[in-house]
Amino acid sequence: RRLPCARCLERRWQAVRSVALREALELGSGTRAAGPSPYITPFAAEALAGVVAAGLDGGGPETGAFPAVHLVDLQTLAVRHYPLVPDPECPVCSTPEP
Repeated sequence: RRLPCARCLERRWQAVRSVALREALELGSGTRAAGPSPYITPFAAEALAGVVAAGLDGGGPETGAFPAVHLVDLQTLAVRHYPLVPDPECPVCSTPEP
């Protein structure tokens, strides 16, 4: 069993985006921020630190054989967990079949 890599996460995240967002990410040029993010606050930083600390203490969700990915909605601070399954077509960590 191989563990997924960061590229697996990137590929899976991008695959579930809307067509318009995927095209903007894949075909567009660089982007520039229009201003500071309203979600970067001390409270949001503490909430994220809490999610990380819970995971390090073994308090995270049961995701079976695969590591968990935590999605924190910075507008609502809702936290969702998903298992990160290795991407069989990942150009970084997949093993080609003979």
